[in-house]
Amino acid sequence: MGWVQQTKQQSRKSGGPQYYLQGIQESTRTVLEARGSCEVWLGTPYGVIESGLVAVAKDRVLDGDRLRPGKVGHDRIQRQRAGASIEGQIRHWYSLPDGEIVRVDFAEVLHKHALLLLPTKVHFSSGRTKSLCFNLHPLTFTENVQSQLLMDQVCGCRDAAWVHAQLDGVVRDHTDGKPHVVESDLLRTSGALSRLGIRLGCYQGKGYDCFDSSFQFGRFPQYSCPVEIKKRSSGFDYQVLKRTQPERATVLCVEHDDPSVMTPVVDVLELRALTGFLARHLEGRS
Repeated sequence: MGWVQQTKQQSRKSGGPQYYLQGIQESTRTVLEARGSCEVWLGTPYGVIESGLVAVAKDRVLDGDRLRPGKVGHDRIQRQRAGASIEGQIRHWYSLPDGEIVRVDFAEVLHKHALLLLPTKVHFSSGRTKSLCFNLHPLTFTENVQSQLLMDQVCGCRDAAWVHAQLDGVVRDHTDGKPHVVESDLLRTSGALSRLGIRLGCYQGKGYDCFDSSFQFGRFPQYSCPVEIKKRSSGFDYQVLKRTQPERATVLCVEHDDPSVMTPVVDVLELRALTGFLARHLEGRS
């Protein structure tokens, strides 16, 4: 686990707060030194976003788009074209209370050309700390991997019985051997899923099936994520990921039959598993 340390909190004359990268893995440091700079993707409660932030090596300076030698002496996170600093973005996505954040602990993943930072804890200048919901697959619900975020959302749904009836009917139609049922039939679940905070966009004939989809759970802000619809997760084509930056997708399927589909940027929402969980939840309430 590494961390981002804020420095110069009180010194606006010397350029304001800076965010130093500390404790990163040796493999990450080696890649950063070789490249000089690296795009930063940020983990949110729902998954990754393109933050607009850039990680810069300690011996480089990024001036606009130009990278040149420098003597800063610290690997760091620069704002560049981002609308907010790493502190501001984390505060927004995790709906954090007021108070200056001086340190962010994170797990890290090198994903192709980007450094993915997954925040795990924030430290405030007051001395308070707050652990963040850390999950590599925050929108995943399968028999073996069930996001706590999604479980909380399901358990808090006032229309759980109706949602279960709607989803269960579709799952049965797809698993009872009825002929000629097409994958777009899964769109019948859109009303029930919307009660769980999952809004499916229009079904398109090219690229992602439902590109303009979004998720909103609990107190967190809305998160946009394309949804690909498949009868089985093994039908997912990774080529579709080239259509988003950063790469991101949730696979909505009846049956999850290929564990390799899930990566740090691909979640799987299995209707059969979700329906089973809803049934057990409703049974426990009765």
